[in-house]
Amino acid sequence: MRPLLIVCALVFLSAAHAGELYRYIDSSGHVQYSDKPTPDAERLKLGSEPAPDDSLPYETQQAKRFFPVTLYTFEECTTPCKEARQFLKARGIPYTE
Repeated sequence: MRPLLIVCALVFLSAAHAGELYRYIDSSGHVQYSDKPTPDAERLKLGSEPAPDDSLPYETQQAKRFFPVTLYTFEECTTPCKEARQFLKARGIPYTE
């Protein structure tokens, strides 16, 4: 009886693990996880290697997604542009130039 119970539990857990998982921030600012997608939910990739962009903290990923930073430069811009790049890199802010 006990081995049958263990086998049933393992089958149930593996079936539950096979579903998709979503992460979103609710109206009070708390991170929520669900198996049902919502319009602002981010699908989590279970059992796969993280993409290079996934190395950023979740909050930084969200800021990059909703508030992208673009650094405008020109050829004669030397010191100010270099300082701006260093500023963004030092704070871990992703940007496009």
